[in-house]
Amino acid sequence: MARRGRHHQTSVAAAEDKLASMREMTAKHTTTNLRMPDFRTGTEGQTSST
Repeated sequence: MARRGRHHQTSVAAAEDKLASMREMTAKHTTTNLRMPDFRTGTEGQTSST
């Protein structure tokens, strides 16, 4: 039983480390660019001439 407890503590510590690194990454990268065009900008009032 004590062996399972140590393994559990190790797993929890590893998970906490992983979460900490993920939080650091998200703090650095707050904007995600999906490389999709924004059709709303610069097209107000324009019509197609075709």
